Amino acid sequence: MGKEPSTCIKPSFTESRFQIDSEPVIAPFVPYLLVLVIVATYALQIWTGVAVAGWTGDQSLIRRSNTPRQYWFVMGLQTLVLVLGTLLVVKS
Repeated sequence: MGKEPSTCIKPSFTESRFQIDSEPVIAPFVPYLLVLVIVATYALQIWTGVAVAGWTGDQSLIRRSNTPRQYWFVMGLQTLVLVLGTLLVVKS
């Protein structure tokens, strides 16, 4: 009763699936998720006609109907950041 059968397989804690210090699973996808969020925000701003200006966006909403030049300027800057950011993600 105290003997283990010879066919019993014990897990080895040196295998990669048991390592605690391995790289997180989501880490390789973070740049792509960031680009996805930026594209979704950009599409929402085009659809609604309200752009968020400034780094934090504190009370910096620009409406396309009230100030079209400022709106398209902000959208142009965001387009530039979106394109450059996507190129950086693709190259890395």
